[in-house]
Amino acid sequence: MRIVLAALIIAGIVGGPAYAQVSLDKNRNTNQPININSDTLEVQQDKQLAIFRGKVDAVQGDTRLRSDELYVYYRDRQKDAAAAQKKPASAPAAAGPDASSITRIEAKGNVFVSTPEERGQGDFGIYDVEKKVITLTGNVLLTNDRGTVRCAKAVMYQDSGRSTCDPATGGRVQGVFLPSEPSQPDKAPAAKPEGKKP
Repeated sequence: MRIVLAALIIAGIVGGPAYAQVSLDKNRNTNQPININSDTLEVQQDKQLAIFRGKVDAVQGDTRLRSDELYVYYRDRQKDAAAAQKKPASAPAAAGPDASSITRIEAKGNVFVSTPEERGQGDFGIYDVEKKVITLTGNVLLTNDRGTVRCAKAVMYQDSGRSTCDPATGGRVQGVFLPSEPSQPDKAPAAKPEGKKP
């Protein structure tokens, strides 16, 4: 089972409740904007960190991510550019990450990810953007229309589509899978009895 958690890439921030447009997963809904809503948003420029807190709800097309908190780590674009050109950094760049600078995303508390085909939930989720590896931990439940898997830790490798589930210490992974329904041949409609002729 492969849950697409994907990269959250912040493009802009506006007033009101914390809100931003981002991009969830380079392989899904890539042409659609994504909206992140939360009770608050804090950007810590010195730590290259943007924090969404309170009923975080990120939606792009048919992909949704919910959590209590969302931490988005990013590289300092200006320092990277200056280092590449071997020049000192000039005027400060706009606060927050852009599409090319996200390195890591952490979803904390009541993490829920869904697409029309799959759902995943856990206490904590990490997306390593550069390695394209998604990790869910703590009471993990993965479901789709044909079954469920419960474990302590699930790791999903986006490049290969490979997933692993590990149990808690001394425990076991639990899975329930529904058998495919056998196909039934089409039946001809039963002939209607003819009524009595007068």
